[in-house]
Amino acid sequence: MTFVGVTFIPITFYHFVISFLKIRDKKNIVIISYLIGIVFMAFLFFTNLYISGGHEFFWGYYPKAAILQPLDVLLFILLYGNSLWLLYKKMKAKEIESRQRIKMKYVTVAFFIAAIAALDYIPNYGYSIYPFGYIFIFAMLCILAYAIVRHQLMDIEVIIKKTLIFGGLFTTVYAAFAFFAFLGQVFFEKFITTNRWVSMMPSVVAVTIMLRPLENLLINVTDKLLFQKKYDYRKLVKIFTSEVLTVLDLEKLIKLTKDKLTEVMKIESCDVVIGITAADSKLKIPIILHNQSMGTLLLGNKKSDEDYTQEDIDILHPLAKTLGIAISNAKLFEELARTRVEMAQKDKMATIGTLAAGMAHEIRNPMTTIRNFADYLPERYDDKEFMNKFDMLIPKEIDRIENIARSLLEFSSSEGEREDEDFGAKDVIKTVLSLLEPQYRFSGIGVSGDCKGGCVIRTNKGTVQDAIFNIMKYIFAEAPKGSNVSINLTETGKSVYISIRNKDLITAEHIIKDVLEPASGLYREKRGFGFDLFVAKQLIERNGGTLNIFSNNRTGSEFRVYFKSASV
Repeated sequence: MTFVGVTFIPITFYHFVISFLKIRDKKNIVIISYLIGIVFMAFLFFTNLYISGGHEFFWGYYPKAAILQPLDVLLFILLYGNSLWLLYKKMKAKEIESRQRIKMKYVTVAFFIAAIAALDYIPNYGYSIYPFGYIFIFAMLCILAYAIVRHQLMDIEVIIKKTLIFGGLFTTVYAAFAFFAFLGQVFFEKFITTNRWVSMMPSVVAVTIMLRPLENLLINVTDKLLFQKKYDYRKLVKIFTSEVLTVLDLEKLIKLTKDKLTEVMKIESCDVVIGITAADSKLKIPIILHNQSMGTLLLGNKKSDEDYTQEDIDILHPLAKTLGIAISNAKLFEELARTRVEMAQKDKMATIGTLAAGMAHEIRNPMTTIRNFADYLPERYDDKEFMNKFDMLIPKEIDRIENIARSLLEFSSSEGEREDEDFGAKDVIKTVLSLLEPQYRFSGIGVSGDCKGGCVIRTNKGTVQDAIFNIMKYIFAEAPKGSNVSINLTETGKSVYISIRNKDLITAEHIIKDVLEPASGLYREKRGFGFDLFVAKQLIERNGGTLNIFSNNRTGSEFRVYFKSASV
């Protein structure tokens, strides 16, 4: 019977290699080999042409080879040698992924060592050599076992560790439950009935009822905590195509990627590193777009303690390319936003020149008053009435000039020169209106509203002033002549909001969309197409606020700016 297994060793090994390497055009050879093996078995069981008697050696008896047995040796050499050659040839192929190549290396080494066991054929021919081939077979099994545990050879799932954990957990929990049931039985026997069998009935019933629910509970718990291997790759693909690709904020993109990969793939940690990194991780997937490195996707251990399979890697590589596109889009959008803010700053400096020209008239009036008083001062120095008017008007006119100059200086200062502070929203409105007064007066636009005091905001005052300036500038440029702008301040709970409304101004839908969702299409960077509003939105959001725009034919346009109250 021993020779039944020996005869089929090269055949089954060749069959294994063909299946392992996924070679489909050699199945006929496998079938023919099995048929030859069956023929050899027929000669073995029904004739003496395969094995004829035995040899007696000092270490024991051994079968004696007959006339057909050398054909079995030839079959072994042909099939086993061809199998090793196929493994070596496939292992050296360039298209093989490194992880698969490692698995092939273990199989090749294991079966090469096992081939030495063929020396056990020698005693069949009368040579007194002890058949020690079992040592090499044991070595082969050890190597294959290591490859299965360490590298998931043939994708065999290791369940020994998990089975022991589940069994131990179930035994511990059920033993604790049985212990309390036993205490209940003792209680019944001592205080209710002296019959031991009757006192055991409640405990037996309780243990029987709880056995199945307890088992199901532990199965569900261990499924979640120990057996977390399988995941829905379709869900992962859907998340990357429908959610990750649409995020244009780089920080939000990285956080979303980390959260979703950790959740769906059931891994302990995940990180996305932009640039070169030497961080430790279980698996590193390069993020490459157009032959340019966009970063690295770092994945930690699986919660199931399993290694990543080739299937995992095949899924992650396309997702990394998708992530590269998303990172590229986010970087481009950040660059676009930064460019627009820089353009806004340049536009602002040009506006300062326009404002300065308009303010020349505003400064000329108080300067004329001061000059007239200065001309008459030597002559009427002793005139008390003249001096009283001088003391009353001159300081006011100087304050007026100073306020105009200060407003212009505050407006022209860069954002980096400013610090957060508590300030009233009313002060910001007054400063902006003083800057734009020549513009809206020239356009015949009226300004009204209820600017209450007490609406205090804590943020960058100059930046908020710039944002409100851009909104007002857009309104005064686009609103019909003779219309009215209503400005209201309201503090509700934790928020302060500024409402700026013009009933005669209709803001086009595409402008609102471009301002609030600038990635929705090609942004129009021309006067009258909302560029001022886009800049205002960027400045407001940079300081923790929000801008909402409402417009229709019935109520006109309303611009609502929200900030957290300084009292929060």
